[in-house]
Parts: sequence; structure tokens; C-alpha cells
Amino acid sequence: MRRPGCFLELDFAFDEVIDQFKVANGPVLPVLSNVSELVGLVRLTDLILLMERQGHLRLIAPVNDLMRRPDVFFRSNTPATRACDAMIEKGLEYAPVVDNRVFKGFLTRHELFEAAIIDNLSNTKYISEWRSNLD
Repeated sequence: MRRPGCFLELDFAFDEVIDQFKVANGPVLPVLSNVSELVGLVRLTDLILLMERQGHLRLIAPVNDLMRRPDVFFRSNTPATRACDAMIEKGLEYAPVVDNRVFKGFLTRHELFEAAIIDNLSNTKYISEWRSNLD
């Protein structure tokens, strides 16, 4: 699991959203409340699509209009094999990890694949499915 150094808040201006994506250098940022609860996610692709639709780089869209609710999230004590199954089934590259509504980080397909190889998990079904999805 990795915890991004950058995040968004609901009251962030558009310029702040762009700045956070520049620093984060990743495809998604969590939107957190003032007590670190996960409120939603903003994907870079959604931001780019909105900018293209509006035809200019200055948006007057609040973070609330840009964010989406996560399709799936895990708790830190979710078994890796269950997380692996869910991510394969949903075709997800990443999913947030949340404990007691507090955002802990993102679990990625890459991390699960590495863990399966390093730990030499006995259930090879997951390894073969990850390999076929990565090719």
C-alpha cells in the first residue's frame, strides 16, 4: 500500500487541483475531509476530459464536481487474496484503503503482483491472472 503525499479537499480551487497533480505525478488523488476521511477520488483523466469539453484550461468547477466515489475500497486487514480477486473482477489498477473512514493509502495491482511473486503465494490462480492482465 502506498500513501500519496498529495491530496485534495472539497474547497480546493482548480489551480490547486492542477498543482497537486503536478506534484503527485500519479493518475488519481484522494479527496479528504478535514479529519482525513475519504470523501472521493479525482482522476487525472476526468480532469483532462472536463478541460477538453470546456475548451480552455481555466475551470470554475469545484472539486465536488470533479470527484467520484470509489467503486471498491479495502480495509487494511482485508486479505490480499480477496483484494486481488476484487481488483481482477472489477478491472481496477488501484483501490483506496480506508480504516474507520480514514484514508490510509492506495493498493495497486502492481503491489499485489509483486507481493504474490515475493511471498510465493500458494494460490497460483492469482499470479497467472495478474500476468495475463499485465501482458
